[in-house]
This record gives sequence, structure tokens and C-alpha cells, in this order.
Amino acid sequence: MKQSNSWGDIVKCEKCGYVNSKYDIICEKCGSPLNIEKNIELQKKYNHKPKAIDIEEVLPDNEKARFDAAKNKVKYILVFLLGILFSILVYILVNVSLNIKDSDILNKYDKLLSSELGVIYLGNDSSIDKKISELTKDYEVEYLHIKTNKITSTKRRKLKDKLKLEKIDSTVVIVSKGDVKKVENNVNSTESAINFLQENDVVQKDLEKNKEVIENYENALNSQETIIMYIANNHNSLNEKHNSSLKEFCNDYSINYVYIEGYYLTGNQKLKLFRRLNYSEVHNELLIILDEGNIKNVSEDVSDYKKDYFDLANSYGIIDKSSADSLKQIDFNHMNELLKSDSKSVIFFSEEECMYCDRLRPIIGKIGIQNNFDIYYYEIEETNKLKVEDLLKGIGYNEEKITTPLVVVVEKQNILDYIIGLSDKTLYEEKFRELGVMR
Repeated sequence: MKQSNSWGDIVKCEKCGYVNSKYDIICEKCGSPLNIEKNIELQKKYNHKPKAIDIEEVLPDNEKARFDAAKNKVKYILVFLLGILFSILVYILVNVSLNIKDSDILNKYDKLLSSELGVIYLGNDSSIDKKISELTKDYEVEYLHIKTNKITSTKRRKLKDKLKLEKIDSTVVIVSKGDVKKVENNVNSTESAINFLQENDVVQKDLEKNKEVIENYENALNSQETIIMYIANNHNSLNEKHNSSLKEFCNDYSINYVYIEGYYLTGNQKLKLFRRLNYSEVHNELLIILDEGNIKNVSEDVSDYKKDYFDLANSYGIIDKSSADSLKQIDFNHMNELLKSDSKSVIFFSEEECMYCDRLRPIIGKIGIQNNFDIYYYEIEETNKLKVEDLLKGIGYNEEKITTPLVVVVEKQNILDYIIGLSDKTLYEEKFRELGVMR
């Protein structure tokens, strides 16, 4: 650099003594700020006022052009560097966000895989997602939707490996206890998704019937009544025969009966139902005795014989022998006195070989116990059958001959009403209330 001895052309650094150009504002040697008050050119320009100097105002034209070019270059470099820095930050933030989401998805996936039954939809169709979500909710099945356009390629590969799939777009997967059970690719409509779930027993075609069966089962378990419940998981002639026999038997003895049509349930629902009955597997049919919500008996062997039903029900107190024994057995003379009595009396007539009489005895006896009044029991013998017929016809029995079982209500040598044959418990209760025998 050219140096001059004139203080108008030079500025000497007070710190290191180096002689700088009059245009310098910092020492070229040590970098210390120069004292501008000793620079005559700058004093004249700024009227001896020490202030910040705009270097562009004191540069000559040829130096100013070079300075502007350098300044613009620096500006462009800074903008470029800031752009790169911003891009890096955006990339880092996006990947951190995706990794957090991916980690959450994989955690949900691992949890679902260990469930009893789960469905995964890997795709981006919102209508398919909505339909599968609704169905799995109705059937209490775990569900996970993974949007394949929202996960990283790394997580996509991990999911492919975990599910052992070639692709994971527009795919529905059924999993159970850590295993992939079924996979359907190219699920491009709600119809195809529904069909796949129905074919693999995840959902049922008849949702209303499914809900009805579940409701009947829950009501039976929560009932305070004594119930015989029959579960049939196959829709075949044998199950229908057992249902018909049980229904008739329960009607005969006024026993609450619930028929569970298990073939309207999904496999998962059946398994849950049987586990509540302490069964680890699903059976073709079960006969259950419930009392006030408590399971008294579960039997896998369902008989065709009503006698077996009778013995089973009697052993668990549904047909209570004490109810039958509560009837006050009377002889002919006592029966004759009751027919003539001024008080209302209920007399149950039976015969020794009468099967329906045996069925009616506990039903009638239970009515008497529950409503706190006496019911009398008279067994007709062959030797006095005609004599009994004459007595009854004389006070209002209008049939040609006695048919048992026969229940009569008498008062002052007059039959108020009578019921022939085995009828439902409610019919006897209604008749007794109507005649003022019970409230």
C-alpha cells in the first residue's frame, strides 16, 4: 500500500503505529479502530463531528464499484447459506415428526397384534377406513388404520417384514394372538372390505340378529329368574329338534327358557361367550341352568328325552320336589267335605298313570307356596272313579267323564270354574286371581 507523510493522506494507528490510508477506518495490521478525528478529509466531510462513517461515501468511484460487487456477493452467499440451513431444519423437523408418528403407529401395531382378534387397514381411502371402523366397533374387534402415504420408507419396510407382505397399499389384514391369519390385497371399495371380513367370520351379515342374540344372552345372565338356556352353534336338524323339545318341556313346567342361536354370532363372539361359561373352546351345543344370574350347571350332552330334562331340572331345584309335596293330599271323605264347604277351595284331581299330572304337581304346588294358600290333591282310583264323577257333575262339572289333570275351584257345593289338562302356570294364576283365591 502506498504511504504518504501528509496527515491528510494517512492515518497512523495509535496502537501499533502502522500507517494506514486515509480511507481506512480500521488498522490493516492489527485491526484496531483508527482515530477518525485526526483524518482531515473526514473532519471536513462531517464538520469535525465524530460519528459512524458510511464507507461508501468516502470511497472513490473505482473502489466503490468493487465494494458493491463484493457486498452483493457476500449477500448472495449469506442468502444461499441461510436457505440451506432452513432446508436442513425443515428436513430434520419433518423426519422427527414422521419418526414420532411412525413410532406411535408401530406401538399401536404391536399392541393390536397381541390382541384376541384385530383388523389392520393399510391404505388411504377414508370411506373404507370409516366402514371397517364402524363394523369392528359393532363387533368389539380391535382396529388400526395405517395411512401408507404418511409413513416413512423405513417404517414401510418394517411393516412389510412384520406382516410378511409383498405390498402394504390397499391391504386388509386379520391378526390374532401375534399371528397374521388372513390378508386381502387390492381392497379398493367398502364392499370388498365387508365381504372379506364376513367371509373370515370377523363380522356377520345380519347385524340386527347378531345384536338380538347377544342381548338375549346378557339378559339371561342378568335375570333374577331361574332359567334353562340352550346354545346351538350350528343351524341343523338336531339342534332344532333339541330346541323344540326343550321349549315344550319348559312350557309344560312353566320354566323360563332362552334359546341362543349361536350361528348368528362371529367366532370371536362365540369364544367370548363360552369363556364366560368357563369353556376354552366353542362347542356345538350347551345346556345351561341359571338361577338369579348364577350358573348352576353346564352340560355338553343334550338329550332327546324330556325325562332327562325333568331329572336335571329337578336335581337343581327348578322343578322343586318340595313344591309338589306341598300339596295337601286328601282322601275321599275329606274331598267330599271340601266340596260342601262354605270356603273357597282348590282341588287338584290326578290319576296314578297320568304323566301330565306328574308335571303339573310341582307347578301347582309352587303357586300355592308363593301365594300362601292351600291346594288340595286327590288321586282318583279306578274303584271310585264313577263315584267321584257323580259328585262333581252334581255341583257343576259339565264334561261326560273326568279327564286328568283336573283343577277345580269350589265354594258351597258349587264348582266356580275348572281347568282340564296341563296348561301354562300363568293360566292357573290368572284363574285363581279371577276367582278370588289369591291376589
